[in-house]
Amino acid sequence: VWQEHNAENALEALKELQGCKAKVYRNGQLVPDLPAADLVPGDIVEVSVGDKVPADLRVLRLKTTTVRTDEGALTGESETVMKHTEPVGAEARIQDKTNMMFSGTTLSGGGAFG
Repeated sequence: VWQEHNAENALEALKELQGCKAKVYRNGQLVPDLPAADLVPGDIVEVSVGDKVPADLRVLRLKTTTVRTDEGALTGESETVMKHTEPVGAEARIQDKTNMMFSGTTLSGGGAFG
């Protein structure tokens, strides 16, 4: 029981260390290190290469010529996915939603606002 308790505490501590933070524009003001759990609809999130996407985001504007995300954890695909701002059809499968960045995926190239 004691060892199990210590393991649970260690996992909780690791989760806190690894907590996802977001660079957010809220009401026109920059909030540089907002915990992802505090994001609300209407927040504009800025993501750059190497960032973990803090929530599901629609790509609003590209900061660079191209933006690519690694969605292997979601789709099992080994190739990165090119993102853009153009709308996709309402019936599009999740892997075809190239105007969306998904929570927990990583930007492998470029930067965007969502």
